[in-house]
Amino acid sequence: RISQYTAAAMLLLSCGALSLWPQGTFAQIFVRPSAGGVVIRQLFLPVLFIPTVLGLLRHTGERAGLFDASLGAAMQAVVAILAFGSIAWYLARAVDRTDAQKTRVLEENQRLAHTAQTAVKVRDEFIGMAAHELRTPLTSLRLQMQLWQKGVSAEKGSEFSHLVQRQADRLVRLVESMLDGAALASGQMSLELQPVELAAIVRDGIERLSSQLAASGTPLEAHLEQRVEVFGDPRRLRQLVDTLLGNACKFGAGKPITVELTQPDRGVRLLVRDQGIGIEPKDHGRIFDPFERAVPPNNYPGLGLGLYVARQIAEAHGGRIVVESGAGNGSAFTVSLPATRPTPRAP
Repeated sequence: RISQYTAAAMLLLSCGALSLWPQGTFAQIFVRPSAGGVVIRQLFLPVLFIPTVLGLLRHTGERAGLFDASLGAAMQAVVAILAFGSIAWYLARAVDRTDAQKTRVLEENQRLAHTAQTAVKVRDEFIGMAAHELRTPLTSLRLQMQLWQKGVSAEKGSEFSHLVQRQADRLVRLVESMLDGAALASGQMSLELQPVELAAIVRDGIERLSSQLAASGTPLEAHLEQRVEVFGDPRRLRQLVDTLLGNACKFGAGKPITVELTQPDRGVRLLVRDQGIGIEPKDHGRIFDPFERAVPPNNYPGLGLGLYVARQIAEAHGGRIVVESGAGNGSAFTVSLPATRPTPRAP
């Protein structure tokens, strides 16, 4: 009896040691999260106890005279087959669940890796576009200042001052676009709402663009209703108008541009239509995303933030912006705004 207790204690100690320090032993597979680890953990106790229990039942039945040895052996074999078949089916399901979970984890990791690679690519493209966009006006400013230092006439000096002012304004717009993009990404756009005469903002935007329109030979026809008022942020609405007018001039240079401002039922509608290169229908949704462009940046400079910011401004005022366009057929951007105080969007 002492030897039996000693054997049992040694067995328990051995099992405990193997469970605590499985590395380098056959028990290492027990702690693995693999399919093999799942199988061995689920199969260990049944393999150990089922034959023992069946043998005891067979021995007891034979001694009690319930069946003879041949029938007992047959019954033990059938029960063992059924028991281990059930265990095999259960283990197969467990392995399937483990494989499915690993597949989901792998797919999620691949998705996250793809998202990270896309984000890095977008970041690199944005840095390249931003560097190019900033370098162009800075180079022009530097050349103009060098010419200024060499001495120019009063007439040339006035012309240079206007050139410097335009390049400085361009730099300011670029920096503001990047700051707006960062603010929108973090959900920090704020509006200073007040009654705004939108027709005046559109007229001012056309006036600011007049020199660029004249330089490119682009005619602009405006149909603006008088006293079109909305409740909004004048600085943001001016930014929205400047973006649409600037894009129409940039992508439809030399071809007519039409600007309409009307007041349909209980609302305001601004339409900016050009006859430029147009936009493929498949790109209509994408162009309103940050850093997205429907044209190569080498042909048409820009950061890919203008329409993204414009859409956010329109939606922040309780409105929306849509585009109708086709490749080579020009583009028509329509902004719809409520004439009353907008309902703030949920953060």
